[in-house]
Amino acid sequence: MENALSLLPVGVLKVAVIDEHTIKFEEGNDNFYDIVSINKEAISNTEIKNVIFELCGEEIFNKEKDAIFNALKFKEEYSSEFEVRLKGNNEKWVLVRLKLAYEENGPKIIFVLVDINKQKQVVNRLVSKIETSKLIDSISKDVQFEYDCFFDTITIPFDEAQEKDIPAVTSDFIKYNIDRHVHPDYITKFKNIFEGRSKSDKGSFEYRGSRLNNSEFFWLKMSYFYLRDDNKKLNKIIGRFSVIESEKQARIKLEKQLSLDPLTGILNKVASESIIKELIENSNDKENKHGLLVIDVDDFKNINDSYGHKKGDSVITLIAKILDNTFRSTDTIGRIGGDEFIVFLKNADNDIIIRKGNELKDKLMNDPFPISVSIGISIYPNDGKDYIALFSKADIAMYQAKLNKNEKVICYSGNEPKREENREKIKKEIKKRESILIVDDEELNREILKIALEDEYNILMAADGEEALKVLEENKNKVVLILLDIVMPKMDGVQFLTILRNELNEKDIPVIVISAGVSENMNDMIYQIGVEDIMRKPFDNFEVKNRAKNLIDLFKYRNHLVNLVDEQKKKIDRQMKSLQESQSRILSNLSTLIEFRSLKSGGHVNRIKKYVNILLKALVKINNSKYDISKEEIDVITEAAALHDLGKIAVPDNIIKKGSILNYEENEIMKTHTIQGAKFLSKILETKDEYYIASRDIALYHHERYDGKGYPYGLKGDNIPVSAQVVGLIDVYDALTMGTPNGNPISHSKASEMIINGKCGAFSDDLISAFIAVLDQFEKVDKSKS
Repeated sequence: MENALSLLPVGVLKVAVIDEHTIKFEEGNDNFYDIVSINKEAISNTEIKNVIFELCGEEIFNKEKDAIFNALKFKEEYSSEFEVRLKGNNEKWVLVRLKLAYEENGPKIIFVLVDINKQKQVVNRLVSKIETSKLIDSISKDVQFEYDCFFDTITIPFDEAQEKDIPAVTSDFIKYNIDRHVHPDYITKFKNIFEGRSKSDKGSFEYRGSRLNNSEFFWLKMSYFYLRDDNKKLNKIIGRFSVIESEKQARIKLEKQLSLDPLTGILNKVASESIIKELIENSNDKENKHGLLVIDVDDFKNINDSYGHKKGDSVITLIAKILDNTFRSTDTIGRIGGDEFIVFLKNADNDIIIRKGNELKDKLMNDPFPISVSIGISIYPNDGKDYIALFSKADIAMYQAKLNKNEKVICYSGNEPKREENREKIKKEIKKRESILIVDDEELNREILKIALEDEYNILMAADGEEALKVLEENKNKVVLILLDIVMPKMDGVQFLTILRNELNEKDIPVIVISAGVSENMNDMIYQIGVEDIMRKPFDNFEVKNRAKNLIDLFKYRNHLVNLVDEQKKKIDRQMKSLQESQSRILSNLSTLIEFRSLKSGGHVNRIKKYVNILLKALVKINNSKYDISKEEIDVITEAAALHDLGKIAVPDNIIKKGSILNYEENEIMKTHTIQGAKFLSKILETKDEYYIASRDIALYHHERYDGKGYPYGLKGDNIPVSAQVVGLIDVYDALTMGTPNGNPISHSKASEMIINGKCGAFSDDLISAFIAVLDQFEKVDKSKS
């Protein structure tokens, strides 16, 4: 194996494609620098295009350049292999393999260089007709072979056969023994070579094979050379078998890395589309039935804006994980956009495809952090016989699902009138509900802006500020953007903007000022009044569209929040009219009910809240840089702690009220109260505010341990929210000092000693230090329980 690698040192070069005339060096390994005889420092001072030109030569360079940019034009895959002779002090032959790869930050060209100088020398000797025995000796230091075509017999040198424990002579090699040596996927090509049907008299072939007497398959490379008689008839084949497992696995690993989405680990857009296209091309429309699912996360921008991009990334990662757990290992799963995924189900009927779509939707909605998705489905061959047709129709169905609040999984239906018109039309119909107000005294300017935007928006127009105020009054809650000129008769843009922002207190509609020229003083003033952007005349339609879209997206997010609050208020008013006045009392009563049902002595919940407030304040004092928790946040966590055992509502009475130690099965059921509590909270608390987050974190994680041995997820260290860490310690303390159905209460000092010494759970050093600092206050609360 080592000898084979020493004959084939691999150099790797990676360059980024900027445009047709510019490529940029990214990285290269040591073998690359050795092969091309250039050091690392020199290459940074040399135009990389010149290095590649010198490497390939003018003819190959131009040929490969044209092929690569033609592939880039159509976003196609491309790879190539060729031999070049490097000139210099020591001329050498190099095998160059190149591959075009599409990465998120742009296309890359990857060159793999293999030093084949020694192999080339072997070929030269063969061409010179040196005797067969010397040829075999010089070809390889792996397993050499000689194949007799007439007798179908392969011979290995006796000493090598003995050394590697393989037969020296194998008769009926192709007829009876090939199945033991070659993996089924490669038998046809292997036979073609040994039966003389290769297009060339010399060559090489990589395949999965074994050493004849072993059924374990690994990667091999067979190099071969045909020996013919004077009549050109094939008599013998000589060559070698080389083990290339490590090299091949390294290449496979590299190709895999290039095909995976770096965030989720599933296939990226290019790889998933390529695989699906190949599966469809190899399908028979009379025998096979497949399903294509396009999945889009609903309101994903709101998740990013509300919880941050880190949370958005975790949601995308979670969806990928649930996709992997929901679909079969034979299905193709990929991420094709920021919040868009694709699944191809091979050989599945309609019922299975639809059932899997609904299963995915339910799993995501039932997660502790519910995720809503819209899913569109198309069926091969009914809805199309190629990838583009299937994707287009699944995409249309997905947008129909977005419009349908009650049905989030929809199959494409060709019977619906004009349903096949692409998704852009559906998008436009959504956006027709949104209006843009153009305010400019020049009719030509208004018309130019209208033409640029009317395909996607409802356009309102006004010739001055006074008319614009009237249009706004008539179209309340419909305008999502104002394009405003500054210099106008009657009421100019500054006067209009001042009334809009100050008198009408309209802060939510974004404004873009469009003017031929704005002085520096004017620029500062209108920004202070409340302008989001300024564009200079004459303007570019493409720029207008993009800037408008960016600001409208912001407005839509704000508007979404307002509508969400209004909707929540309507639900609250309809279902629980007095909830606003009595929510605190209801939650307190609910906590008391849980306490009573768990056979805990009275006051458990109130004590927990007191302990939490004391311990959190102490924790902030211990390390205020790490625990940056405000007084308001402490109050929220204190109230949220009351619901830490809410999930015990779902635990059967015979377990909750059992007066002895729980057995294994009962204990496992009891552990589910953490997840159940988080689920209940997601349904009870409509507004996902700080109180909900704190309540959910405490209910879900208060039984996790700092050493990772807790439940339900085995979180470790500071991966456990600090609120849950605090409640976890306090829950243990109160259980020890109050007693449980399984044990008698113990003293404050004994309980404190057990917690500090790690006999009842595992807690952070900071938390233990804070606990020690407030032992006197805890004892006062403990004594007051009587």
